[in-house]
Amino acid sequence: MTIAPYANAQSEFPQEILDLFESHYGTTDFDGLFFFDMPDGSRLCVMHDASGRMDINRSTDERHEDWVTEEQISPFDGTWEPRQIGFVRHDPLTPRADGSFYPDELGFDLVCEETGRQISYHYNGTAFEICGWKNPREYHGEAILNGTMLSFYPSGTTVSDYSTMIGVGFESIMTDYDDLPYTPDEAKRRTALVEETIRNYYPGYTLFSCYMDSYQTEARAEYYKIEDNRLYVIRAEFSSAEETPYSYECMPIPLSQSFIDRLETENISGLLDLKASMDLLLTEDVLNTIIIPMHGKVINSHLQDQALILLLENNGKRYIHIVEEDDWSYSVQTTKPLPDGAYLDLFHTGNGDIQIEWQDSEGKYRTACYSRRADGVWQLSWTMNSGENTEDFSFIYCGIEWEYNHRSSNDVYFGSMPDLSLMNASVEQVPRNRAELMPFVDRCEWAVVNNPDPADRLHLRTEPKRDAQSLGKFYNRTPVKVLQTKGDWCKVQIGADGYLIGWMMKKYLAFGDQMDAVDCAFPDKVFVDGYEICSLYDTMELKKHHSASGEYWIVGVVEDELYIIVTTNGESGYVPQEWLWEGRG
Repeated sequence: MTIAPYANAQSEFPQEILDLFESHYGTTDFDGLFFFDMPDGSRLCVMHDASGRMDINRSTDERHEDWVTEEQISPFDGTWEPRQIGFVRHDPLTPRADGSFYPDELGFDLVCEETGRQISYHYNGTAFEICGWKNPREYHGEAILNGTMLSFYPSGTTVSDYSTMIGVGFESIMTDYDDLPYTPDEAKRRTALVEETIRNYYPGYTLFSCYMDSYQTEARAEYYKIEDNRLYVIRAEFSSAEETPYSYECMPIPLSQSFIDRLETENISGLLDLKASMDLLLTEDVLNTIIIPMHGKVINSHLQDQALILLLENNGKRYIHIVEEDDWSYSVQTTKPLPDGAYLDLFHTGNGDIQIEWQDSEGKYRTACYSRRADGVWQLSWTMNSGENTEDFSFIYCGIEWEYNHRSSNDVYFGSMPDLSLMNASVEQVPRNRAELMPFVDRCEWAVVNNPDPADRLHLRTEPKRDAQSLGKFYNRTPVKVLQTKGDWCKVQIGADGYLIGWMMKKYLAFGDQMDAVDCAFPDKVFVDGYEICSLYDTMELKKHHSASGEYWIVGVVEDELYIIVTTNGESGYVPQEWLWEGRG
């Protein structure tokens, strides 16, 4: 068995390998290459470029002229120094950190010369797999992986200071460096993320299902309990990097007595599916139809945090029932008839969304997605249309987003479209192109902040006078919904949830088509790790908060202490300025 390292004499490389690499990445600019003569008579070529892309090619013909790419990976994260990643062959005569020896030369290390970071691979008889790693900036020693046994060895000793059984998946050559637990403490956190811990996390609830990734870094779980003839569901996402999971409680739903009786002899998993992307009702007669009246057969059902979505068919027509609950009282909204054969795509639907798909009269496939805005309205959020003279659209709470503009409102065409809400619209008549869309847009009740000096910011006052309390100062192109005009002042709402309502001076607002000429001045900042947008404070006192999610704008400030956030779904509120930073560019 031989390993032949090559330097910079590219003329010595087999041309077919060069061609493969160039076809994959558009370049032959690579930094390292080894040939391995394998026990089965084949030959492997492992090569990588300066950015960390790595190919493994195999040749089985006798002259080793025909090569096939078996693996393509990028194991390095962004902290590795370009042009300083080197190959180091394994030597069966040199002991490892634990005192053991490699059985042969079929392995190599990838080493960053600047930082000392290292990933070690060895051939296990079938494929290359990760067998160890180093990160000197985090741990003064080396991690050795033997199957699923992970041990950490401090420099200068062959005695492990921590060992644990780790989940399968780490040994794969496909693993990225930043997925590896490179300190004993991190390994402890990951091994703590086990099903037994997850099972008992919510007292009083029963674990319905649990999925854990192979790296033990993340897990999804669903829990339930039945109390007072109602079903309660919690969905949670666990991470080894976070002390508490991200979770939400689904809307409780009333159960029929016949269904509760069936649970005495039948397993709930055969009757319901509580996972977020699945059809909830696997059998009939689950719901208490006295509390939730409905007519027709249930085709699809989707349980969310604030609603139960039901696709019903009655007399050959399909409708969507949206069931919502408020303090034990249930309300039901029903759409107009849907196109024939319309169905819900649950797999690609997030919490707070309804995605409808159908074929139009011309046989073209169409999709319309509706999202529950912060004011409770189910508004069109995006469309996808096939065929000629069609366009796809993206909508937010205050208008149409022609192009995504990275925490800026510059490509938003502001306006209201009440006739495109799920309850008002005929889904089949959803606009297919801009000409069909524009008649639905009403701009008359919208304006944007328009300071003559873009560095200035406009106060939102509690009353229409200059000495009234300020609720914050707002950047140019902040959209405001005009509720009332009183002399030199406009009463406005920022966002859709009602937390930011006050008065702004009319002369510093742009209306109608003049809104389009105002350039956005929002700061481009991201949330610090651990403070990802999940809740906003109701007021400047930061005493109570409410949920938020998705894309966001920083629309205003309160002195040097707070930022004011509005999401593209209309949630609004305050956060401390130290929660956000400029990011890494």
